[in-house]
Amino acid sequence: MRVVVDGIIYQKQSQGGISRLFSEILPRMCDLDSSLEVTLLAAGWCKQPLPAHPHIRQVRAFPVENLLRPRRIWRPLVPRVRAVAQGLQLGNRPGSIWHSTYYTMPRSWNGSIVVTVVDITHERLPQFLVGRTNDRFRQQKRPSGTWSALTRRGSHLA
Repeated sequence: MRVVVDGIIYQKQSQGGISRLFSEILPRMCDLDSSLEVTLLAAGWCKQPLPAHPHIRQVRAFPVENLLRPRRIWRPLVPRVRAVAQGLQLGNRPGSIWHSTYYTMPRSWNGSIVVTVVDITHERLPQFLVGRTNDRFRQQKRPSGTWSALTRRGSHLA
């Protein structure tokens, strides 16, 4: 089985529960299944070490932003160009699984997608978490497909 993990949480946190969760689980999953191939994608500078294991391949995303200059002209095209470069770099093929560490979604993906929801406080108690930062965080989760499940009363997520 082939799993591509977006390591964005390692860019956002120098330490924390979510990165600790993935740092502990990924090597253990590889120990349990010798056929598991994990590709850990890091797009930029990481604030902490990425998990290491013989079955975990660390890949740095191709920096398309550095090639498309001047940035103000190319900015609208960067997400599409990044998606194409990412697909070529990762070998986007059916049967692969995309697993984000922090609610990112690939622009185009031929395989399955897994989302780990680690905190639904913003969705369940929005009246206590107001302001632009909290609104942006809720907005970031929406494309991951978790929004409708998180906001339904009585919904249970595994």
